[in-house]
Amino acid sequence: MDNLTRYEMETVVNYNEEQRTASVYTHNNRLIHKLMDSCKRFPDLFKLEQEQGQAKTFIIPKKYISIRQPKIMTAEQKQQAQERMSTMRSKIGLVGEDIQANIEGEKAG
Repeated sequence: MDNLTRYEMETVVNYNEEQRTASVYTHNNRLIHKLMDSCKRFPDLFKLEQEQGQAKTFIIPKKYISIRQPKIMTAEQKQQAQERMSTMRSKIGLVGEDIQANIEGEKAG
């Protein structure tokens, strides 16, 4: 195992405008697991290129690299989301109560 500090455990994404693929070098376990899963599920698209200690380098289609902007919700959107969540919770609660009632009915019968 490498004796690197957390600061030194970096992730580097490298690509150019000519090629359709990108190189992803990472020490990040979560990203490694995600990319390893992608290599297994889509071997024609995702490749494990190299392992260097705990770091791995992958070759992936650069079209799967994205930068997401934060989602900013208005007060109205937040209120609508809260109402939807409240409705979902009440439906789950009813289902949970129905299941509990069935279990108790089976025990009594």
